[in-house]
Amino acid sequence: MACLGVQLHAKVPPERWCVTRADLIDFREQCLAAVQEGRVLPTERDPFDPADEVFGPSIHTITDQLIKPTSAAHGDVSWALMQHAEGLPCDLFVTHGWQEGVFEFCDKVLSSWPPGARHAYCCMLANPQNLDVSSLISSPEASPFARALRSASVVLVVPNRRSSIYTRLWCVYEAFLACRWDKALYIAHRPLGSHGWAALRRFAALSCLGGAVLVALVSWLDDDFDVDLDAVPLNAAASLLAVHLRSPGWARVVNGLAGVISSWLFLASVMRVASSRRAWDELPGTVASLLAHAVWLCVPMASERRRFEDCRDALEGALLSHSGSTRDAICSNGRDEENIRAAIGADWAIVDGSVSVLVAAGMSTTSLRQAAAAGVDVRGAGRVSTPALCLNWVLWLWSSCFFAQLPFGSWLWFDAGCAVAWAAAWLRRPDDQKAFAASALAFLTLCRAPCVLLACTILGGYRRRYVGLAATERLAAFLLPCAMSLSLLQLLFLVVPLGLIARIPCVGPAVASTLLLRPCFRSTVAQNIAVELAERSY
Repeated sequence: MACLGVQLHAKVPPERWCVTRADLIDFREQCLAAVQEGRVLPTERDPFDPADEVFGPSIHTITDQLIKPTSAAHGDVSWALMQHAEGLPCDLFVTHGWQEGVFEFCDKVLSSWPPGARHAYCCMLANPQNLDVSSLISSPEASPFARALRSASVVLVVPNRRSSIYTRLWCVYEAFLACRWDKALYIAHRPLGSHGWAALRRFAALSCLGGAVLVALVSWLDDDFDVDLDAVPLNAAASLLAVHLRSPGWARVVNGLAGVISSWLFLASVMRVASSRRAWDELPGTVASLLAHAVWLCVPMASERRRFEDCRDALEGALLSHSGSTRDAICSNGRDEENIRAAIGADWAIVDGSVSVLVAAGMSTTSLRQAAAAGVDVRGAGRVSTPALCLNWVLWLWSSCFFAQLPFGSWLWFDAGCAVAWAAAWLRRPDDQKAFAASALAFLTLCRAPCVLLACTILGGYRRRYVGLAATERLAAFLLPCAMSLSLLQLLFLVVPLGLIARIPCVGPAVASTLLLRPCFRSTVAQNIAVELAERSY
């Protein structure tokens, strides 16, 4: 038994020392049981609260008091190989600083586990903690960390509340390798939590209460008020503003307004169905109307949830940032520090730039680093607002169907086909490209608005005989290429990376900033990142 760990770890390559998501869930449960049973106790170095199930004991404590004793009982085999003796191929690499609580670590990794990832390399679970691994890490690029990271497609960065993980030299080296090997880095975030869900429930309750008050007030003031015709445009405008406003204060106010109006529309529709026999006679139309209002009601709810997620992600990013350079990171072993510094060489600015992009955008990829190096403000450029995405796409599809009512409008069914093709292709794009395409969709939706207003004017004038047929056809012939051009641009931005657009001479940064709905001039954040990345051309 004593040499089982040595034999097994010599037989199974390091890039297969991995665990599954189910293993990590089981590990969390075992840690919780060990704390509750008194097998893991607070120490002078880690005076954690045994009743705390949010953070828990640090990784150092759980390694010393749980992982090492369990490993010793199984022949000094690592936790990962105890679960899977043949090993599992690595497609997710987890980098962390060992100062986070074990429950915090597990919750963040499980909450942020990328779709499609099956097996994760976590050094505390992967490495044989009771064996001497100094010979394995004597050459940083041949170490188990490097071999697993090369095999992985995604790197998950786990922040902690005590210090930035990039004050640890091994974490800096892992960021350097991820940058050199074009790996995507993501910030692991905690679940929304009970406080967030409680706030959402309050928001939903207040929205419904406000909607009920509006129903009563409008019914008392004007019995002939047509909810669908007179209030739907107001609701659409409020929802559109709510998902696009960047000012947190105004976004909250407008989103609250959208929630009240959406609730009003939904409740008014329900009351109309309940009191009208005609509504029951036209059941398909009635059901469609109710579903439409229910969807509108979901927009501010989802937008409010996204607001909480943005606050959470900003907090996680702040936990990664630190003053100074990654060059100041330290290592507990002098020989390891010397080897790592020699391996990074003169490329410290590249690591600083990559970390800055990670903190600003929520992820760090080659495309985002290229854009940042060109001076584009990439703050939030790696995040997708699902409410905004859905609303913009629905407006695109709706405008296509609306344009089809114009003369020569049959060609604009091509536009609707582009919208459907865009949605199908978007689901298969990389995450950074998804975020860029969603932002470009928002910009082009704003560009499409004048076309929609002009089309409304044409149709209204033609039906009221204010505009002749010839003038209507001329204006329709103008709108047709405009709408189709916007759709083709949408498909183009689904394929062309942000970094490539940002590198177009002279106009690239301005175009990229515009598509990200950013100012075209360089912000302080963009300037800092560009300086850090300027020493290397990607």
